[in-house]
Amino acid sequence: MAPGDKSFHTVNYQPNNQVNGYRTFPSRETGMAHFNELVDQPKLLISGETGDVIASSGTTEEVDECLGNFFTARYNGKYFG
Repeated sequence: MAPGDKSFHTVNYQPNNQVNGYRTFPSRETGMAHFNELVDQPKLLISGETGDVIASSGTTEEVDECLGNFFTARYNGKYFG
């Protein structure tokens, strides 16, 4: 994680090709609070600048799906630091 990171993202996995949930937060604390609110679903908390995974929950396949969705969206110009 970069020392001056200004954004943090949550990504939650929705099975059966439903819409994946993406949210952006200005601080790690607010991002972690939202991460904790997402009960019983696969999810990630990601650092905006470096793309480091700060927290994750779910099976390996579900977490991989969240990460793949995030980096695909980031490559397409969304969620960039």
